[in-house]
Amino acid sequence: MFNIGRLSASVLMIGAPLLFAGLPASAATDPNMADSVVSFDTSCHAFANGHGKLGANLFIPDPVNRQVDDIFGANNKVSVDVRYPKTVLPGDTFTYSIGLRTLDIHTEFDPHSDEHPITNAQRIKVDIAIPEGTEFVSAAVGKNLQGDTTPTGSSQPTSIIRIDDQGNEDPEGKFLRMAVDNKTERRTVNGVQSFNGPNANGNAAGGFTAGKTNVGTDPQIVFPSFQVTVKAANAPGTTIPLKLRAGSPANEYKNPRNFLTFLSQNDDAGNFLEPDTHGFVSIRCAPRDTPTSAVNAGAEALASVSTLISPGTVSSCEGKSGVELDQCTIDQEVVNEEYGGSVVGSKPAKSFSDGVYKVQTDIVNGVYTHSEGDGVWSVAARADDGSLFVRQHGSCTDFGGKMTIFSTDVAVGTFGCGLSTFQSGTE
Repeated sequence: MFNIGRLSASVLMIGAPLLFAGLPASAATDPNMADSVVSFDTSCHAFANGHGKLGANLFIPDPVNRQVDDIFGANNKVSVDVRYPKTVLPGDTFTYSIGLRTLDIHTEFDPHSDEHPITNAQRIKVDIAIPEGTEFVSAAVGKNLQGDTTPTGSSQPTSIIRIDDQGNEDPEGKFLRMAVDNKTERRTVNGVQSFNGPNANGNAAGGFTAGKTNVGTDPQIVFPSFQVTVKAANAPGTTIPLKLRAGSPANEYKNPRNFLTFLSQNDDAGNFLEPDTHGFVSIRCAPRDTPTSAVNAGAEALASVSTLISPGTVSSCEGKSGVELDQCTIDQEVVNEEYGGSVVGSKPAKSFSDGVYKVQTDIVNGVYTHSEGDGVWSVAARADDGSLFVRQHGSCTDFGGKMTIFSTDVAVGTFGCGLSTFQSGTE
């Protein structure tokens, strides 16, 4: 029987100190920056490469080849922090950050795991997608976004690489990888290998490893953050999704392309029946509540950056239909200052029905919610050259159903949002 217990660290820290990239400005210092966190369950599969010393001769099946439900706690919940600009202009270069929160590895895979505890997590890799609608500029390793301290014994990444679907470095690749020397896990099932990267191995330590904060505690994977710089396409009025590597087939259960994979390592010294692989077990985690369920929030956009309509007149709405036509029309009305809505109560009001309004003349600035969710809204501000541009727009359910208006904004328009009601003030 193969036994797995609790992880510990046994790999020395990288000799040179990490030179972390600076983080983007926080929401506290820049009103256009936002901080968010997305939590979701993952379905993780464990597979032990090789058979026991006796089992190999008796053709006994691999000792570990099953789902593990709580390797990171209940339902293998993973939380991801994102720091990003809410809006950019077409062609702007901007930086955002994505970072997994620290994971404590404390699962016991079977009743005998205390006899042969896991001693470390090896060959950890995390992959994210380069955002659609952008041109990649650069990526660097940043600090953990929660400020967690790297445990003693960890081997941490110092760079981010751009990869293709096979995990090879590629200047045209669609993904970014956090690893050390691109060392990743590998499985051999019935003589067939599956892996994602040229330095994959199922029987050797190395790469990005976990560590322990204190002796006797659970090992922790403390993740640095991805600091990604991209250039927005010249596509006003669109949104840029910020995602993990979680499209098909990377979102499939036990696929080597999963956004999070690693080798666990358990101590099997002195046990005749233990595998010949020194307890290395491949762990692959997909953004699914169960192995057979649909993908969850981990496979969707963790956050989105809105590309503003450039200063000046909104482009023609010709050829648009449905929601796109509604959004384009209200954008045009707001930018062209075609005011005509009627506010509720005295001006400046704190509630208003669909229409176009002047900020601080017709309505007060602040955070508003809407009584209906099928429509769209638009907020215009004034550029340095004096022209109006759409600072932000969206559906009535975007941004948690909230529309934020600043005192520096000029005009606001809603269509199909019902009654918009003031909730709290803004600067």
